[in-house]
Amino acid sequence: MLHNQPNITIMENNATIAFHYTTPGNPTSVNVPLLNYGDTILTINLDQYPRLNGTAYDPPSGTATLQPGEAIEFQIIILNGPIPGEYIDIYVQATYDSNTVTDQLIIPVYSGS
Repeated sequence: MLHNQPNITIMENNATIAFHYTTPGNPTSVNVPLLNYGDTILTINLDQYPRLNGTAYDPPSGTATLQPGEAIEFQIIILNGPIPGEYIDIYVQATYDSNTVTDQLIIPVYSGS
């Protein structure tokens, strides 16, 4: 069921759960699914968002348009692997009619594989 207000949601899945346990220093990729959970068309500028704080990464680029109820998935590549004990902060901002909606997914990183 769609919300009657604009809404973007980062959905945690097996890929992001596995991201908790990665090898520091090695390139690691994570697939991040986004869902337009509202009743408004949303536009995401992938050149600016999502962003990861504190870790070198290879971001997606371009613009994505999500219809109400539509989902997309993009891949983020962590170039140097996350460091155990830190958090990966995935933040997404989408726009509609000069307004914005945001969502955030914070993933703690543990040691192990």
